[in-house]
Amino acid sequence: MDSSKILTKLDQLEKYLAKYDEIVPISEEIYINSFEKQLAVERLLQISIEIMIDVAMMLIKQKHLGLPADEDDVFDKLQPFFKKIEKYKEMKRFRNLLVHRYGEVNNKQVFYNATNCIEDFYSFMTEVKNIISK
Repeated sequence: MDSSKILTKLDQLEKYLAKYDEIVPISEEIYINSFEKQLAVERLLQISIEIMIDVAMMLIKQKHLGLPADEDDVFDKLQPFFKKIEKYKEMKRFRNLLVHRYGEVNNKQVFYNATNCIEDFYSFMTEVKNIISK
């Protein structure tokens, strides 16, 4: 697989990450009191994590690691390549919570992830770039 497709996806992720400061409110109180902000932040997190999953699938193909048995297997197959693999798996589980709405979404957890876990996306991008440059 051509690494340029992976880099294109990472560029897309970077564009979404650049929107976090605009979209994520400065306080949890503003977030909790604005249904519009809640929807926007949830969607931004969802899309960002889905791009990570897409990139992971591309890496699996590029490294000839075989098809994942299921969605949970995506990051397991890449375990030897990533330092923060457990964090990326946690992010994928959080995305599933947002998408499938297992019960009520915890607004405090969403706000926390939107304000404290952004660096994990940048770590992911750095790790991917290191992997494909080897």
